[in-house]
Amino acid sequence: MKCYRQIVFSASRVIIMTFVPAVFLCILWPATVSGAEKTVIELWSEVSVPSVPKLQAFKADPKTTALLILDIEERTTNITRRPRAVETVPAIENLLARAREKGMPVVYSTTPKADPGEILPQIAPRKDEPVVRSSVDKFFMTNLD
Repeated sequence: MKCYRQIVFSASRVIIMTFVPAVFLCILWPATVSGAEKTVIELWSEVSVPSVPKLQAFKADPKTTALLILDIEERTTNITRRPRAVETVPAIENLLARAREKGMPVVYSTTPKADPGEILPQIAPRKDEPVVRSSVDKFFMTNLD
């Protein structure tokens, strides 16, 4: 499970880091497709969208699952920069209360320039709940595993 999470986080970062430059590269540098040179824009209408994934009920086992609260801090979750993020805080607070009630481990992260004191007070960590400071991949160069 630990390895899987690292792969998911690492893979998502790689996809994000490579997708945007690849799109621009495809637009600027025509690809040869069946002998005809076409750009990604010219091929756009030929791409089929995958079907919507089926949603399934999920029940987390508090003994094998942890709640990760990532970067919900003053710097990133405020009305000026991200008002929609602020709207999620009551739901996070509710989920946090339910996780604690069930005895589920709770782990927090902050962005590299923040410290635990900047986590929003309504969801602040307890003294026994770990906090890691990291960039996008919360498992990279931290003891989160």
